[in-house]
Order: sequence, then C-alpha cells, then structure tokens
Amino acid sequence: MCELNIAPMAGQPDEQLVEHARNFVGRLEEIDTASREAIAEELLETFNDVWREVGPPYTRERFVGKLQLTNLTWLYREDRPYAWYGTGKSDLFQGHEIEVHYNHDFSVYSVGLYG
Repeated sequence: MCELNIAPMAGQPDEQLVEHARNFVGRLEEIDTASREAIAEELLETFNDVWREVGPPYTRERFVGKLQLTNLTWLYREDRPYAWYGTGKSDLFQGHEIEVHYNHDFSVYSVGLYG
C-alpha cells in the first residue's frame, strides 16, 4: 500500500498542486517503472560496493524487486515535484529512503538517498 501526502508550498494554489498530483497518480504505473529503473541506474553499484554486507552482488532485477513504493509526498522544491521510495523491511541501505525528484513532465530528474 502507498500513502499519498499533498503539501503546497507558500503561494502555490492548492488546486494546481492537487491537479498535478492527480495526473501523476493517473500515470503511476509508468512513472513507478521509470523511477525504479532510474534508482537502479543511480544506486545499484553503490549498494553492491558499499552497503551490501554479505552474499553475492545484487542483480538489477533483484535490486529493483526490493524497492517498495510506500510513500509519495507531493511537495515542490526548487519548483520540481519529488517523492520518496521506501526500502521497507529489506536490507537495502539499512532502512534509508530513496528520494526521487521529477521534472514537470514526470520524468526522473535525480535520485538520492535520504535520511
């Protein structure tokens, strides 16, 4: 299950943010797939080299399969929407969340660890 939080920044009309979030949710499957691939592209090597404690290196498929979309917090920072991916109870990044920033067309702008 995924929780959605919508929080407008000062001066931004609530209706505009809600409509943008509604469009995002309507394309969630497509955006989720692209987000997972961008996360793997950015963080898989780092996970295998720095964070993995035991066992063989994770494959891309195993890594992507461990990601859980648990919370979307719809905010604007630097005029870009962003959201967080949780790693749930998996062993990825010792419980740190993954922050994904999006362009206005919902393509992935950047990925990073949070927390």
